[in-house]
Amino acid sequence: MKTPAPRARAELRVKASARLGAVALGLAAMHLLSLALDLLNHLLGVPAAAHQGAKNAISVALIVASLLVWGAQRWRPWRSPWAFGAYHVAIALGMELSAQLTPWPTPDAVHYELMRTISWTALWIVIFPLFVPTRPGPAALTALVAALTGPLALLTTTLLGNPSPGLAAALYVHGPTFLAAALAALTARLVYGLEREATARRELGDYRLKE
Repeated sequence: MKTPAPRARAELRVKASARLGAVALGLAAMHLLSLALDLLNHLLGVPAAAHQGAKNAISVALIVASLLVWGAQRWRPWRSPWAFGAYHVAIALGMELSAQLTPWPTPDAVHYELMRTISWTALWIVIFPLFVPTRPGPAALTALVAALTGPLALLTTTLLGNPSPGLAAALYVHGPTFLAAALAALTARLVYGLEREATARRELGDYRLKE
């Protein structure tokens, strides 16, 4: 008797691809809303934030990338977990670059408690495996790489002229992002296992009905 397990894994990859398309479309909509709000602020005469033009350019790039991913899923589902991971990391990098373009206050001028809080990238890293179930190994590695985009973006913007926040503030912001990556690795293993088991049981039930 032929085992339904390979079919179950294939079905799970197709399901993950469809969910990735939905996530990409939702993310594109969120950035479109952000651009619309920025335009409204401009029309109302609200002063623009520092490097707002560059931030808007990043939002446009993320919108285009997300729409391309959404369209690709509708045309032909992706099957490689590394393709899912590449999108995961690319969005994290865009988020971090946009956040780090806002100059950090200098430690001498601003009290430590007024520093910025945890990056939105931590939330993105945690929720991604909940919506897009992929193999635990690639999911854990891409979560780690996504967390590394924070220090990379901070280094890049500091080299471009932004003041350095100091080691304590950097650890305060980016430390929890690495904890989020560890949590995402555990979540990916749990979600992928549950999804694979449910899909395999459904395939086995269909196979027995056909006998």
